[in-house]
Amino acid sequence: MSPDTTVGYQTPSSRHVLGRESDDMVGQRLLDLLHPDDTVAAVAYLKEAFANPGEPSGCTIR
Repeated sequence: MSPDTTVGYQTPSSRHVLGRESDDMVGQRLLDLLHPDDTVAAVAYLKEAFANPGEPSGCTIR
């Protein structure tokens, strides 16, 4: 994922978790794929995750 949240690669197996084909997500901004009400939580999570690479983390969104 790029700094602007553009998806560069999505494993095909993620379809089982995300319910979307991987090709549908590549090239799109992750934040554009989320429910608008989840954007603030997602941005906070991503900032924390990028600030602490390798540390376990998680975020619940719709």
